[in-house]
This record gives sequence, C-alpha cells and structure tokens, in this order.
Amino acid sequence: MQIAWQISDPFNGNTKSAVSCTNDLVFASATGSSSGRFYALNIKTGQSLWSHDFGSLTIGSPSISDGFVYFPLGYNRYITPKLPNTGRVMAFALPSVL
Repeated sequence: MQIAWQISDPFNGNTKSAVSCTNDLVFASATGSSSGRFYALNIKTGQSLWSHDFGSLTIGSPSISDGFVYFPLGYNRYITPKLPNTGRVMAFALPSVL
C-alpha cells in the first residue's frame, strides 16, 4: 500500500486525533494549535478546501452525523482538572452536494 497524499499544518499545529470522512471530504483538527483550527480536505487529493479558526485549543476528533460535522474544542475539567471548564462543540451543516 502506498501513501496517496499527505499535508502539513500551515499554522504549525499537529494532528494527534483521528480524522472523519465523507464520500468527498476528510475533516481533521490541528490539536497542537492553540487557535483551534479545523480543516476540510479533498479526500482524493488532500487539497485544503476549508478551514476555520475557533480561537480555542481543540480536544478531539470531528464527528459526522445526519448532515452535520461536529468539532469538539476547549478543555473539560474532567480531562484537565486544573484548567477551567471551557469544553464545547461546534456544528456545521455539510454542503448539500454530499
């Protein structure tokens, strides 16, 4: 098996979480980025199609359900007890072409 494509985060984050995929898109998060940047990539080429800066550290992998992609971000006091509870989930509707 050969690697079809790979990209690096242009904002110097890193991805330590899983990715989520649809037929046409790969969603990934830059977990090492304090800005909380999420990406949508072309599944065949790896070309970046969309990114969004949430302004908060990301905490996990994006999830896809019923026409939406969900991005977790912030801290949860149960995971990092010494930090304030800032955990939340952002949801975006997937394009109707998918």
